Amino acid sequence: MRNIRFLFFLLLALSATLTAQYKNMYEIAGIRVVGNQSVDENSVILLSGLRVGQSLILPSETIGNAIKSLWKQNYFSDVKIEITEKIGQLVYLEIQVMERVRVSKFNITGVKSGDIKKLKEKISLKPGMQLSENLVYEATQRIQKYYEEKGYFNAQVQVRQQYDSVSGGLRLGLDINKGKRFKIQKIETYRDWE
Repeated sequence: MRNIRFLFFLLLALSATLTAQYKNMYEIAGIRVVGNQSVDENSVILLSGLRVGQSLILPSETIGNAIKSLWKQNYFSDVKIEITEKIGQLVYLEIQVMERVRVSKFNITGVKSGDIKKLKEKISLKPGMQLSENLVYEATQRIQKYYEEKGYFNAQVQVRQQYDSVSGGLRLGLDINKGKRFKIQKIETYRDWE
């Protein structure tokens, strides 16, 4: 008799848990993407990992994982996913993205044309690339390393960014001041014979 009561309460608790989960279970009925300009809407949806017809428990980690997945692509400077509408157990999602700015043109000034050609190969920055702080930092570090190898240890790189109204991107300017070259004039060694 005790076992029957125990089983009854266990089934009752399990039933309550399943009912609560079912109330929070939804099906994705539609996904819309807003803010994308160069990345295709279907690509954004595919990269998010979400799909129409997918079951979704709210709240859950599914939405957070979709946002993380889109961030990892490094295409966007901002990502949000919102529920725009709930109809019964159906939800409609809106993925809001802000694409990173693209480089429309870039130039290097302050050094000889031979150095400019070599630097363009080293920094591998091209028009059309999405601009990020990391990309600019990497380019300045490579330029400084290039000049350190030539003996210019105080080389400085100033970055200019200007909005390009024609393409909607950014014109990137890298102004280089390589400074004075360090030379070793004389090396003296002393040896104590005592």
